[in-house]
Amino acid sequence: MKINLIYPLEQKPLLEILYTAYRICYSSKPVSEIRDEIRSGKISESQIKRFLRDRFRTGHTSPLRQLHFVFTIEEVSRVLTAQFNRHTVAVERCEMSQRYINTGGSHNMIFPQKWVDNLDEIRSHGINVGVHSSFEDYNELVDQLNIPKEDARYILPMGTESREQFSIGFEALQNFLDVRMCSCAQTEHREMAWEIYRIMRKNFPFLSSTLGIKCWENRRGYCDESKKCEEWGKKRPSKKELMKLWKKIQSSQRYIVEINDLWDVREVASRKIDNMISTSQKNHLTESNQ
Repeated sequence: MKINLIYPLEQKPLLEILYTAYRICYSSKPVSEIRDEIRSGKISESQIKRFLRDRFRTGHTSPLRQLHFVFTIEEVSRVLTAQFNRHTVAVERCEMSQRYINTGGSHNMIFPQKWVDNLDEIRSHGINVGVHSSFEDYNELVDQLNIPKEDARYILPMGTESREQFSIGFEALQNFLDVRMCSCAQTEHREMAWEIYRIMRKNFPFLSSTLGIKCWENRRGYCDESKKCEEWGKKRPSKKELMKLWKKIQSSQRYIVEINDLWDVREVASRKIDNMISTSQKNHLTESNQ
């Protein structure tokens, strides 16, 4: 698998775009004045980062959609691209077309690592993992029977190699890594997600502080998978566990409030009794003097 970042290659212009987007929402200043403050250095990069960090904590994410990144991926299977194509919001992609390209010549196949590690055992069960016959049949359909490539491709395995160039918005990238870096994701797709994460960490260290698996503390902080993974999920609470704890805390707080209310009532009653006793004693002394 090969993944490359095509655009952008610098973090600073992205921070300035984000800063301007957020300031438009929260400042009465004209955009030109905000931009001039950035260019002149009146607003430093450290100030921009501090401002953005505060905005990230609020959950205000619409400005993030103004940032886009372009990647290329190569030496991946059609299994991966079929899954990746399910990410549709703020993602635009161009994939190698099997309608126009003869894919029977290269015989390039992507095999899962578990296949490679257990190849002898797989073959011992009589399972034929050879796929050359599929490509040979494909070539025969195209070259000898004049079947169009777009129809002949139906015989190709899902592991046939493919490649894509895609652009993805920053918020969409957050959501993609949330689920695809998780141990519950399919292996090849998880490898792709982790490699993108490493690229983002290297090129955009500030922005990447908001990236990760959804159960990480910088993301949601809890696991909502039906079955927790060993690597990450079991180290973090589930949403159900958090809600249960929250209800318990709420119940405890109500109990404390009720106890405090009882003490308040007791104090009021005690003061009233003291006042009654004091008044009674005064009346008794007055009667005695008379």
